[in-house]
Amino acid sequence: MSQDRVAWVDLGKAIGIILVVFGHTWRGLQGAGLIENQSLYSAIDAAVYLFHMPLFFLLSGIFFEKSIKKHGVQESFIKRIYSLLFPLVIWSYISATVSYFTISLTNRSDFSVMDIILYPFPPKDIFWFLWALFLIQTAIAPLHKNSNQVIFSLIVLSSCLACFCSNINILPFIKPTIMHLPYFLMGVIFSRVKVLRDSPAMFAIGFFSFFLAELVTLLNYTDTNGALLFLSGFTATLSFCLMLYCITPRLPKTLGKTLCTLGSYSLSIYLMHIFATASVRILLVRFNIESLVLHITMATAIGLAVPLFIHFSLHKLNILHYFGLGSKPKKFNPIETAQPLKMAQVNQ
Repeated sequence: MSQDRVAWVDLGKAIGIILVVFGHTWRGLQGAGLIENQSLYSAIDAAVYLFHMPLFFLLSGIFFEKSIKKHGVQESFIKRIYSLLFPLVIWSYISATVSYFTISLTNRSDFSVMDIILYPFPPKDIFWFLWALFLIQTAIAPLHKNSNQVIFSLIVLSSCLACFCSNINILPFIKPTIMHLPYFLMGVIFSRVKVLRDSPAMFAIGFFSFFLAELVTLLNYTDTNGALLFLSGFTATLSFCLMLYCITPRLPKTLGKTLCTLGSYSLSIYLMHIFATASVRILLVRFNIESLVLHITMATAIGLAVPLFIHFSLHKLNILHYFGLGSKPKKFNPIETAQPLKMAQVNQ
């Protein structure tokens, strides 16, 4: 695999989306009462959620200014509506409809027709990501010509704001925007300056920093200190990117290509995996199968595979774009010709 910024970004999206599917599977098992060891549940949950979603915001920032320069601020805003708000609304309604008809099989509370109608507003469940990314990109767009010093200053200020707001109950559809803004801005810096360096020493630094951030989190996962959690998450995310950058060119070609391909369809997996993982859990429970290993393995694998199958099926039918997942293709090829809107590149 060639060493370039795109390769490591795709690898990051692949690992990130695997952790997303695993994380929601893990929380689903907790909601179903299948995890007895609450300390184990909380520790693993804290370790995964420390950095996997911040990672996507950072990777999104890497492509942002390139899109602005290519399309301009106004056209980029229009594209942002289609690539972020349109799938948010479409998949919110799909999710709400499925929840309405399967309420007796899931962990959800009662669900009414009015709940379906109002479901996208404000964004709920996994759809907070698209809304927060839309707000961040819209707010940052006018600043794309500012110097690196200005962006660094914004990173410091937004990090202080995130630490301050971490323990404050503010509007739930605004707080994720505040908490993830520093990561997005760091991605902008990554696109401007060669912050990452590829060497064994840099990998060691990244690994040690990531391990330390996770250790601090695991030792304090019952603490309500949001500022400490944010600082640990910021360190873990940057360290993880450094490790990705160093390890990408050294991966076996087949493994690297497979993971990068998986990462390129991360948005489709993100939007659809909940249906698959919940179905696996319900099915296994119906057969009185409570093995956590089997639940996690099957739900994570099917949570990745089913969305890919649906994505390629919609693409083959030339209706993928109606679901906000890509433009109408000229020729179908699941690897080379499908044009998904990627989680870390949805602004393009």
